[in-house]
Amino acid sequence: MRKIAFTNQKGGTGKSTSCINIGAILGNMGYKVLVIDLDPQGNCTQGFGLKESDIQLKPSIYDVLVNEKPIEEAIISTEYKNVDVVSSYIVLANAELELASAMSRETILQQAIIESSMDYDYILFDLPPNLGLLTLNGLAAANEVIIPVDVGVFAISGINQLVKVINMVKRKINQQLSITGILLTKVDGRTNLSKEIHSSLADIFGDKLFKNVVHINVKIAEAQKEQKPVFYYDKDCRGTIEYKLITEEIVDRVKVI
Repeated sequence: MRKIAFTNQKGGTGKSTSCINIGAILGNMGYKVLVIDLDPQGNCTQGFGLKESDIQLKPSIYDVLVNEKPIEEAIISTEYKNVDVVSSYIVLANAELELASAMSRETILQQAIIESSMDYDYILFDLPPNLGLLTLNGLAAANEVIIPVDVGVFAISGINQLVKVINMVKRKINQQLSITGILLTKVDGRTNLSKEIHSSLADIFGDKLFKNVVHINVKIAEAQKEQKPVFYYDKDCRGTIEYKLITEEIVDRVKVI
């Protein structure tokens, strides 16, 4: 079982979008996928078309972390092939305070997964855009990290800070954790900035930078509005093709340790 956390402490990097679309494509490829939404914004929950009525029928990730519900009870099937979700909604924002005094608070999710009988090929974690307790729980539970990065002037400095946190988690909490890849998103091939950021990331991170990137694509935004993975919105658009190539890289990629 591969457990991959999608994380970046900066918002707007395509983190949730990448988690949704890579999860959907993995499922279509025949892999059994569980997406655990650890972001109180609930973008992954909504991105797979789950409505409030669906969420209310099952415990959420909040109940798993705070109320010690078995994680199996929180699993919701989606309409998409081989993809299940553990949902999130805004009340999860309270978990940071409610877990502050909990014993082993950084490893609650890790322990919930260890104690479960879940049988998935991939568990994908969508982490919130910060470096708080929810993010630490996701990093402790995962064994791989993918860092989506949008093209921006502060992209590289932000990654350097995040890498320090990942290395700290690996050293103190989860020795299995490693960065599988840096994924460049929202690329505009017409601008020099995109080319410069891509070149700088390649110089710094070498083979950890995915060969394929995600360009700005209106179909991705349209799919988000329809609360669908882009693969199921338009199979032939550029966004789908690029996410398929990236997903194939993930499947083939040996962890960089």
